[in-house]
Amino acid sequence: MNKLSKLLLIPALLLSFLVFKKSFLSPITHDEAFSYEVYSPKNIKDILAFSTDVSANNHIVNSLYMKFIAAIGLEHTGVLRLVSSLSFLLFLFSLVSIAKNQDNTWSLGLYLLACANPYLLDFFSLARGYGFSFACMAFSIFLFIKGMREPLSNKLFWAIQVATVAMLSNFNLVYFWSALNLYHAILFLSQKNVQKAVLIKQVKTYVFPLLSLAYLLVVFGKLQAAQQLYFGGKDGFLNNVVEDQLWCYIYDNNYALNPQLLAIWDITPIFLLVVAIGAGFFKSVRTNPAYREWIFTLFLVLVSALFIELNHRLTHSLYPIKRTGLFLSVLQSISVMLFFRFLISLKYLKVPALITSYSLALVLFAHTLYSYNGMRFREIPYDCHHYEILSVLEKETKTNEVLNLSANWQVGPALNFYRKTKNLSWMPIITRDTLNTKANYLIVFDEDLPKLQTDSLQELLAYPQEGLYVYKKSRN
Repeated sequence: MNKLSKLLLIPALLLSFLVFKKSFLSPITHDEAFSYEVYSPKNIKDILAFSTDVSANNHIVNSLYMKFIAAIGLEHTGVLRLVSSLSFLLFLFSLVSIAKNQDNTWSLGLYLLACANPYLLDFFSLARGYGFSFACMAFSIFLFIKGMREPLSNKLFWAIQVATVAMLSNFNLVYFWSALNLYHAILFLSQKNVQKAVLIKQVKTYVFPLLSLAYLLVVFGKLQAAQQLYFGGKDGFLNNVVEDQLWCYIYDNNYALNPQLLAIWDITPIFLLVVAIGAGFFKSVRTNPAYREWIFTLFLVLVSALFIELNHRLTHSLYPIKRTGLFLSVLQSISVMLFFRFLISLKYLKVPALITSYSLALVLFAHTLYSYNGMRFREIPYDCHHYEILSVLEKETKTNEVLNLSANWQVGPALNFYRKTKNLSWMPIITRDTLNTKANYLIVFDEDLPKLQTDSLQELLAYPQEGLYVYKKSRN
């Protein structure tokens, strides 16, 4: 590795440090604690079969890992999140491997276009199935591209298997999985004089994927019957999927250019499609490996989007939003990365493409550093204050006395997690029962305030930004 390559990888090291730091230092969040509380005690069969406590919160790879960690007694938040944070290294490896070009070292830095996203980084610091699934998705794309370059190798076989693992880790990736398999089928059917041995190999390729798809359909049926597929949008693909991901990307920053950014974001897929079609008229471009690899990723983006729309229209399913639609944003970023790699491969466009892509990468990297918060997650912001809340409440306790505390159900799983893992004997078990407004101590949200007589309460902690408050009953 030359000096330039090492220099270009410095941002990757910094992002990795931030991911691991947040993973180990930030408090546990609602969904993580809920998964730990509900699924770690269950046997493996119940986790896989969705036979009890049927919930979309059961990310099976993550749930099985949590069960293992609970069994060996290493229930620290950083350890519970280790699969996700280590997955970021696989994600980076895949992006760097896709971006690099032996003929031009500068193309290596394009990986930043796909990983400099503060909202995306959050999910590599959470014990959920998302980070692992995104890493597997990127790795499967890397393997597939290698397989297209080396058709006699087993890379395509393993790309399909890894994509299936990604789908099992995050069921929303069924759209990506379907698009990838469709492209693989097109490649296979375009071959001439297919030998019997090759045909048998293709059949073997789809044993695990098709069994996994059948399993997924059964699980979807159970989730639908339990009315657990409620997270999503109904306002159309543009609003719920495309534009929603931009607001996630911006990460609560009130940039003055938001309307302009929205317009650019909306037209990017259309612009890429027009360029792809136009460039395809030139034979020299069609035979360019960088062009074919970019077209492959653009195909994944567009066909995944098409499958989302078809599924909504045929089954009335909700559009994936926020974390459930994030995979499409990651896919598009990878496609943009390969678009610039294609331009860099063209003699007369190399310099302007490098200047444009690196300028964009630096802006995104600066945005990511500016947005980074080592304790707070954009999707579940209120959980960042648990350590402060526990510290204040502990000072209010007396030896061997359980605190007369009632709390909004949203903070319940996290408080129960710390009650168990930190042996907080003074902490009562928090349930989803109606808030007891007569308790001596209350943890409430804005929605609970109308139920309280605040003039008889002393405010111990207040977090107006998250709408979270801790009260103590005043002594008369």
